Amino acid sequence: MQTDEPRLQGGCRAVVRRLVSVLGRGGAPHGSMADTLELSLKHHGGGDDGNNGAAPAAARGGRAVSAARPPLSAGSRLAYCFFRLPLSLLDFTFRPARQVIWVDTLGQTLSLQASLISAVKSLDLLLGFTVGKASDNTRTRWGRRKPFIAVAFPLALLAFFLFVNAPSVGLGLARAKPRPPPCTHLVLNTSSPAGCPALKDCLERAMQQGEIDRFDFTSPSRVASLQSGGWQLSFWFALLYATYLACAYTCSQIPYDALGMELTDSYDERSSLFGLKTLFQFVGYAATPLLNIGLSALLADDLVALYSMLALAVGSLAVLAWASLLCNVVERPPPPEDHTILPVPIVPSARRVLANKPYLVYLLMKMPLSLVSLMPSNLAALWVKHNMALEA
Repeated sequence: MQTDEPRLQGGCRAVVRRLVSVLGRGGAPHGSMADTLELSLKHHGGGDDGNNGAAPAAARGGRAVSAARPPLSAGSRLAYCFFRLPLSLLDFTFRPARQVIWVDTLGQTLSLQASLISAVKSLDLLLGFTVGKASDNTRTRWGRRKPFIAVAFPLALLAFFLFVNAPSVGLGLARAKPRPPPCTHLVLNTSSPAGCPALKDCLERAMQQGEIDRFDFTSPSRVASLQSGGWQLSFWFALLYATYLACAYTCSQIPYDALGMELTDSYDERSSLFGLKTLFQFVGYAATPLLNIGLSALLADDLVALYSMLALAVGSLAVLAWASLLCNVVERPPPPEDHTILPVPIVPSARRVLANKPYLVYLLMKMPLSLVSLMPSNLAALWVKHNMALEA
């Protein structure tokens, strides 16, 4: 039994050496485990002659631990986070334009618009997985995230500008500007004793002549004219909406978020970066109604012109932020591919996600929060129109 003990110890040392070499080739995450096993081997006398098993990881053939990256510069941090500001401005301008421009001005029905939006978003859901996979596998000298933003975001701005300016860009959607309603010159004279009777007589004559409808009657021809848009209206809405959604959110924002995660390995620096990004996000959300209030003082009677000016201002800021991001933010090179790691099929991946209870709790919290956060911006235009509008 004593004669077999040295042979048994030699076999154990060979197994440990083999395990150390495998872990050493596995990369930095296993480096500490490999070093621990090697020190254990050295402690029990299993090192090589003259070296005692204390060779560094680079001498074993494994990848050396890369030096710590320098902290992000203030310019890079600002350029990355500033891009989130126009994304918020575009978001809160694009959504109300669906009601103000396409429903109120062009006469698209809400039911048809809701059907088109549902179809477009269903297709965009599948596109998100494709873009994420393509961005991970892209290898260019400019990086793997910035090329998507460089190509897709200008297309999103073009679709945004055409969408908001649809009545006046010559897409076959323009309508004649309606005449001002009758009797408006008497509205400001109602403070005088004779103002109200004169306004009443004027309105009654306008009703009799068919210039305006009675307060309790809606003309069927008026309803038909509002609901007539033809297939051209639906085609342009679906095309512009799908282009903006795919290029602004899917092809630009997904690589943009991934770019931020890869700019630094420091937990504190990443927390600070995303905190500043969130600040720019909420500044953009707060600035949109302020811009609306400022432009309403100049163009209160022409919502189409108001949204045209708003699109011009927001688009100009978006171009500036896009150029700043591409010029001032440098991507980190992607990690070298490890061919020893086999791809995980979709079914086991889904099972792992469903087995992650903290992530499932996060999803359950995220769903109602998303619905609540989307509700105010979608209902604001309807609330102002139907509950706060003054009768003419």
